[in-house]
Amino acid sequence: MVRKLFTKIRNIILGNFRNLTGYQSDESKRRLDICNSCEHNVKYMDTRICDQCYCIIKSKVTIESEKCLMNKW
Repeated sequence: MVRKLFTKIRNIILGNFRNLTGYQSDESKRRLDICNSCEHNVKYMDTRICDQCYCIIKSKVTIESEKCLMNKW
């Protein structure tokens, strides 16, 4: 349980760092394309988030071990 929480926190920090620095792999670009056309992609303030998992989409797609809750990627 603690390990899973630590991994999630690590992924959030790393994803946000990658988002801020503009990191994009081919896989993160593919995921972002899927999310950009998804009905669960909503604008919150100046950021696009998923209304199912409440993640910052541009951050989550950069983490290889993360999954879409809707099984789209």
